[in-house]
Amino acid sequence: MADEPTGALDTASGKEVMRTLLELHAAGHTVILVTHDHKVAANAERIIEISDGEIISDRRTAQATQPVPEAQPAKQPGMAPRRLMASLGLFREAFNMAWIALISHRMRTLLTMLGIIIGITSVVSISAIGEGAKRYVLKDIQSIGSNTIDIYAGANFGDSRAKSIETLLPTDVAALNQLYYIDSATPVVGRSMLVRYRNVDVDAQLNGVSSRYFQVRNIQLAAGITFSDQDARRQAQVVVLDHNTAQRLFGPGVNPLGQVILVGKLPCTVIGVTSDHKNLFIAGNTLNLWMPYETAAGRVLGQRHL
Repeated sequence: MADEPTGALDTASGKEVMRTLLELHAAGHTVILVTHDHKVAANAERIIEISDGEIISDRRTAQATQPVPEAQPAKQPGMAPRRLMASLGLFREAFNMAWIALISHRMRTLLTMLGIIIGITSVVSISAIGEGAKRYVLKDIQSIGSNTIDIYAGANFGDSRAKSIETLLPTDVAALNQLYYIDSATPVVGRSMLVRYRNVDVDAQLNGVSSRYFQVRNIQLAAGITFSDQDARRQAQVVVLDHNTAQRLFGPGVNPLGQVILVGKLPCTVIGVTSDHKNLFIAGNTLNLWMPYETAAGRVLGQRHL
């Protein structure tokens, strides 16, 4: 703020003062002049006249329409290259100091590197093992069908009355197969049985199922065929063995297909052998064989309920 900046000055000095004020304004500063001299006021962009304590006029001059150029910082030639060289020099110096520290304490450097290597290797190994286990489990679940539901008699697992419930029947399976949103349904009855071929005896799990069981459980055959609906209707004495059972009964070099074995006291013909596939739901050392449900229920187990 300048109060009568040229009041007590000669003309030359007054012009010098006004030039200084204009330079300050051009640099971005707000300059307020208080004067009774209209010539001094003419240098301002805005003139406010006050008389008897009241504003009687507020107007802009022609200078207000002329934009004042913004002050630009002076650029020094060669500034960027000098900064780049300084940064490179600092980096080079830091690298040299680090290298000297490493070679001066070789044992400490070796142990530090060994710790880092072991840590990274451990993390990578654990991640790889976890991912491999995850894929293995997902593959096993997909192999038996991720949209498969098992139905058991009883109110819940461990129900003491489950063995006495005989109301779950093959007709319920037939009703399920009529539903449009069910692909396949199969009855299942089972019992551990003595299985014999010539002089070889093994304990195996007998499973009485329908022809759709192998599709439901996604069980693949290595040799032979599965039994048909016609085999089930006539209670055919045919069985499909798993890989382990075939190996235990016949050993290497003997073709199981067409061989006759005793399941309990019932002679049965082997018509198929499943592939050597293990999953989380069938133990690798389990011996299994499958025959038509009607044959198992009517000729071996003597029961109709599931």
